[in-house]
Amino acid sequence: MPYRFDAGRFIAIMLSLIVLFVLFVFGGFYGGYSGLGLNSDSLILLAALTIFAFAVSFVKVTPQDENVDIISEARCPTCGFIYTRPFTNGDFISKQDKPCPKDGSITLIEKIYVNDQLKQPA
Repeated sequence: MPYRFDAGRFIAIMLSLIVLFVLFVFGGFYGGYSGLGLNSDSLILLAALTIFAFAVSFVKVTPQDENVDIISEARCPTCGFIYTRPFTNGDFISKQDKPCPKDGSITLIEKIYVNDQLKQPA
């Protein structure tokens, strides 16, 4: 699978690196953290939270249950006819879908949702 840019992970990594860099600069070059109003306990907590955020940014979230029905719902803009069909990759809200069976107008996807009923495994 090709690499996809994830803005949330990027921001978490960058913030973690900036905080660690600031801790090193103030601690090493300016002779301590008293100018920042930080004591040793708060520094340990800040460093631990930064390292935790950095580590969590590498965790990949996967869906727990793949046996769910994802439904795309489309509506005809002229007559209001609504139909549902299984979701396919590439579906998005306001995407033009197949022609309306009543008047032949192009339908638009209005909703994408998970059906309450679980799919039965094949």
